[in-house]
Amino acid sequence: MESMEIDQNTAKDLLSHGAFFLLIDLPVGSTIGIDFSEYSVGVKFKGFKMIPPGLHFVHYSAVDRKFPTQTSPRSGFFHIFQPKEIYIRRWDGGDEDISEILLDPDEVQRYSDNLIGSLDQHLAPYPFSEYRKWTQLTNYIGVNVLNTLNPNCGKIRSVTQLVSLKYPQDIQPSESLPTTNRRLTVDNLMSYMEIEPDSRIKFAQLSKLPRLPEGATSSDLTKHCIDQSYTLDETLKRYEKPDDILGELQFAFVTFIIGQVNDSFDQWKLMLKLLCCSDAAINKYPSMYFNFINVLNLQLREVPEDIFIDIVDNENFLVSVLRDFFYNVFCNPNTDRKVREKAIVFKLHVTEKYKWDFEEEPEDELPVVVT
Repeated sequence: MESMEIDQNTAKDLLSHGAFFLLIDLPVGSTIGIDFSEYSVGVKFKGFKMIPPGLHFVHYSAVDRKFPTQTSPRSGFFHIFQPKEIYIRRWDGGDEDISEILLDPDEVQRYSDNLIGSLDQHLAPYPFSEYRKWTQLTNYIGVNVLNTLNPNCGKIRSVTQLVSLKYPQDIQPSESLPTTNRRLTVDNLMSYMEIEPDSRIKFAQLSKLPRLPEGATSSDLTKHCIDQSYTLDETLKRYEKPDDILGELQFAFVTFIIGQVNDSFDQWKLMLKLLCCSDAAINKYPSMYFNFINVLNLQLREVPEDIFIDIVDNENFLVSVLRDFFYNVFCNPNTDRKVREKAIVFKLHVTEKYKWDFEEEPEDELPVVVT
């Protein structure tokens, strides 16, 4: 994907209309980034300037106070910056995270008054060469999608946040017993932990959605196991319009690639399989599927090579779901012409670039009739 070099006129426009993000007191040696950029924090760093208005992802890893050469797991948050917005937060050394307490108005005004003066040299300009790539990979993450998916705490964390439940009396540890006799094992302990609810990304729970309508017959069961359009329709009910599901696909991709959230990778694969294996939906939502091909094509171009190899090697996942998708598009005579033409170009591209074979279906992937 081509990058955009900032020209003089664009620079002037961003200086007058771009937003600012300041993070006060972030420890030296930490890392911080916005979208696809990442920087090591020096003594002068205070934040970013010339941020193009719109959605952005700010991420950070604080240096470990006991082990200065190590940083904590990545955290981040999405924010829709307004033109000329000045967004200021302070680092909380006790919690080792961005403080939830907002700065008082006088302090905000003091920083604001110095943005163009003494503070300017402490602010890194937004990496505009990555801006086009960022907008193309997030163009369906609108306000509705962001509000639907964002954790209640507002933070995206690469490490799952767990909270303990109350232990049943029969597995309470006893300090008076030898270690070998204690009934509280690691497995017992983990079984009484759960994900902290406010930290959970609110992805569509695809495994919990119905696979077929009520009263379905045995023949319907076979049909809906092969064609997942019914489940896709149920998923779309959580959104205002069909294209919003592409926003969830992009949200999962970005929070995995940049936010380093493994659960997001799992969700991306589940959503990809749902979209590729929904035969009837391709005719029902032609515009959404036309846009889906664009989204997936861009994602495959931008996924880092080491991660891309893992995706392909993972039970040949991509080849398998794309084979299903191309079959559903090309074998249905009623497929929308624009979708068919877009799929032809996409298939040629991935076939030539990755040398994938979509024509011969492995025996262990042949359709199975469900009884």
